[in-house]
Amino acid sequence: MEPSEKKETLTLIHWAGILPAGMLYLAMAPLPYGYYTLLRLIVCGGSVIFSVFGWHYRRPIAYLSVLMAILFNPLIPVHLDKEAWAVIDFITATYHLSAWVILYGNVKAYEEEK
Repeated sequence: MEPSEKKETLTLIHWAGILPAGMLYLAMAPLPYGYYTLLRLIVCGGSVIFSVFGWHYRRPIAYLSVLMAILFNPLIPVHLDKEAWAVIDFITATYHLSAWVILYGNVKAYEEEK
């Protein structure tokens, strides 16, 4: 991987981890319905990105990311009550931050081996 590709990969991993996590923590507050629709798009997209990179670096977060993408998919929404979503949002936000740290470290370590 060339330095520019590595930088793009790290930038994508940063956005896929930080943006959904921040939005998920914020989602525990009462917000308009449109926010939650946007949240589904962002979290599903971030989860897909993590599943692709997790698969590439052979990490089990790939499988968890697929489950998160299915749960937050905007095409066939899962309807739960507010309390259940608050718990799921907190767990998913924490997961996205953890996956971000794991994948960031994997990209750096993979590049140092080459």
